[in-house]
Amino acid sequence: MRNVRVFYKKMGRLKFVSHLDMNRYMLRLVKLAGLPIWFTEGFSPRPHISFALPLSLGFESEYEVVDMKITDDDYSNEQVKDALCNVAVEGLEIIKITEPKQKPSEITFAGYKLIFDCDESKLQDFKEFLNRDEIIVSKKNKKGIINSINISPKIKKFSLEQVKNETVMDIVLPAGGNENLNPILILTAFENDNKTKLPPVAMVRTIILNSDMEIFE
Repeated sequence: MRNVRVFYKKMGRLKFVSHLDMNRYMLRLVKLAGLPIWFTEGFSPRPHISFALPLSLGFESEYEVVDMKITDDDYSNEQVKDALCNVAVEGLEIIKITEPKQKPSEITFAGYKLIFDCDESKLQDFKEFLNRDEIIVSKKNKKGIINSINISPKIKKFSLEQVKNETVMDIVLPAGGNENLNPILILTAFENDNKTKLPPVAMVRTIILNSDMEIFE
C-alpha cells in the first residue's frame, strides 16, 4: 500500500460545488475510475481520501490537492492519472500524480487572483488601502465568536494592475490549519471604507505554499 497525491484544477461551473459536495464527488470519481483505493475499516468502510486545503464556494482553483492510499503497489501514478481523467467531468483537470513530499500541516499560505471592475481612481485608492498599517475586519473564529482583527500584517504580498477594463489583484494570504484568510474579506473592508462596490468577476486560488513560500507538493 502506498500514498499518492493528486493535483488538479477546479474550474468553470465546478466553482459552484461546495467543499462537502466536492468530497462526495471525489469519492464517486474514485469508484468510477476503478482505482485500487484503500478503504477505511469499521461498520461503514469508505474510500480513504483527504483534501489538503478546503476551497471556498465560488472560487475556482488552479492548484488543488487530494491524498489517497493505493493498495496495489504496482499500480503506477500514470495509471492513476489516466483512470481519473477518463471519468472526470468538465472543469476538473488532473494535473499530475506524485508521492506526497510534504504534510498538509505544512501549508501556510495560498495565492489568489481576483478580477473585478475598477476604474483608475478606485485602483489608486485600493493600492493605498492595501498599504495601510491597519486594516480592520470582522472575522468569526472557530468557536463562532466574531472578533475585529487587523489583517494588514497578514498580507504576505500583493499586486494590482489594470488589464483592459478590469483590475487584477494577485495576493498571498495565510491558509492552512493555523489560520485562513479569505480575500473577500479584503474586498469587503475596502468597500465599507470607501462606500463603493467592487463585485468580483472571477475568483481563483492559484497556488498553495508552505512557510518558506515554496510550492506545496
